[in-house]
Amino acid sequence: MAVFMSFTAYYIFKLVSNGPGKKTRVSFAAFISGYLSLVTAAILTSIELGIQPMIASTADGKALYCPYNLSIAIPAMAIEHLLFFGIVEGIITAIIVSYFLKSEPGMIYAFRKGGKDETG
Repeated sequence: MAVFMSFTAYYIFKLVSNGPGKKTRVSFAAFISGYLSLVTAAILTSIELGIQPMIASTADGKALYCPYNLSIAIPAMAIEHLLFFGIVEGIITAIIVSYFLKSEPGMIYAFRKGGKDETG
């Protein structure tokens, strides 16, 4: 989850912020990247949990770890992350990025010299 979410957030932010620009665009990019990365990580986690009954079960067919299949696990994780937790994550991410834009704009790669990331 953490690896996928981090890379997803980074590349979505980089795509949406589109280099140096207005601070509102960067804040919007932070919100979208926080929201989408959390939602996609939650859906991938629900897939991992949902396939558990298919790959790990006892001799009598009972699931060893997660007892819910994909038809239950995906909606249970996706709905709450799409409607609540993803929005909260996006807001918190946008607030933190806005704070850094005000206090240390060089920490946001879109506002570094030439808008380039130091890694590339």
